[in-house]
Amino acid sequence: MSILDSNGRPTEHQRKLINSSDRHRRGTPWMPDFSRDLDELFTQSDHRATMSQSRVIFSNFGVPRGAIMQKADGVVGRAWEPEFKGKDEAFGDTAKEWLQSWYSVCSVQGSLFDFRKLLHLDSIAIDRDGDVFVLLTETKAGYPQIQHIPAHRVGSRPSSVKDDILLVGPYRGNRICNGVVENRSGSPVAYCILGDEAKGDRYVDAQDMVHIADPQWHNQSRGIPALSHAIHELRKAKTSMEWEMMAQMMVSSHALIEYSETGGIDLDDPSVSLTGAVTDDNRLAVQSYSGGMVRHFKSNSGSKLESIDHSRPGDMWSSFQDRIIREALAGIPWPVELVWKAENVTGTTIRNIQARARASVEARQDVLRKPAKRIIGWAVAKAMKLGLIPASDDWYKWDFTMPPKLSIDPRNDSRTQIDEYKIGSQNMTGILQEKGKTHAEHIRERCMEVIERKQIKEEYEAKFGVEIDERELQMLTPNEQADASAQPQQNNDSN
Repeated sequence: MSILDSNGRPTEHQRKLINSSDRHRRGTPWMPDFSRDLDELFTQSDHRATMSQSRVIFSNFGVPRGAIMQKADGVVGRAWEPEFKGKDEAFGDTAKEWLQSWYSVCSVQGSLFDFRKLLHLDSIAIDRDGDVFVLLTETKAGYPQIQHIPAHRVGSRPSSVKDDILLVGPYRGNRICNGVVENRSGSPVAYCILGDEAKGDRYVDAQDMVHIADPQWHNQSRGIPALSHAIHELRKAKTSMEWEMMAQMMVSSHALIEYSETGGIDLDDPSVSLTGAVTDDNRLAVQSYSGGMVRHFKSNSGSKLESIDHSRPGDMWSSFQDRIIREALAGIPWPVELVWKAENVTGTTIRNIQARARASVEARQDVLRKPAKRIIGWAVAKAMKLGLIPASDDWYKWDFTMPPKLSIDPRNDSRTQIDEYKIGSQNMTGILQEKGKTHAEHIRERCMEVIERKQIKEEYEAKFGVEIDERELQMLTPNEQADASAQPQQNNDSN
């Protein structure tokens, strides 16, 4: 006998090829349909709410803030010098010298924000806000400058959009999503910079704006803060820390607990004083203690003194907080051992930590390199137009020097590089890149050292009339000998 449903038909158990595709199984919480475009699932209001909470976490929670800052330090460091990759060496030297001076005056906000500092802030903004925008502008005289537009300044107003179609401005009729005006192919054609009021809104062509973000989805118009997966947990963890601190302050404010037969304080005790006015009904009895004081209680009276037991926060609370922090940093991503607890660290663990940190830094450098190339290429083109540097067909061929790679055990890494160089598995170029230098720059420095050493040697020999042996200035090995050709020859002839 079959079991019938409400319509009188035999019930059938329908199996799914993929078990998780059944969203209506009994006992499983209902799940909405998220198989849509990201811009529909993550709206402008969602983006702004997430960014706002992420800024609160970054400003008030030391561990995620330290991880984001530490990552930015490794990404930028004291590097990002312009490096010419073209064949016109004369142009490259002139343009590089001009770019190095332009670095300090490139921002409309003044010399406080030079090009390296702006790149450092860009890396922070990607993790904290999701993205950042750079406006390519110029002074009245045509000198190139850049202006950074924070993420909250790019968006759209409900009154100017209907069904995701822009109704106002020079780009009306195009689709707009969270301030990004797109064509039919989904490519950005302009950006809406929000003013304090609607009349102050400005639409900037995509050719004049550089959008810096690290996308996580293919159909993504705006960046998503790196801590978006753990914002609620971090907020609750921070609140719990504040409450635990409050509890400790309450406990610390009470030195002792006194038990007495009356249940109250002895007002005849000279160490007791009353606060407030005489007519105040809420007067508080306060008892002061001093060093060397002796308290006497009657035997079997029940009177006694006890100290407060400081047992919180406990180990369970600490381990749970540690778990939340580790889950949060895993999504940045950044090794938790570099900014939080480093437990059970071995040699293998150290190498794993270093590899993960290097991979995260290199991935962020790849994100920043493309927009940075566009910015300095545009600045060089403007300088050529103004006649500040000569013209060249290689004006756009630029790259940057990178900072030294993160090394937890630099001595061991150096030994490994020497061994790999000896057997030929690594070249000097790769070794120098890990140290934040180029091979050509390194050779020039070594040549200048040799020339400078010889010039100073000749100067002091002529000044004091004393001949100086080269080995007295530099010895590559402790037992280095003089040139064999300068020594007298010996033979076996007895005569």
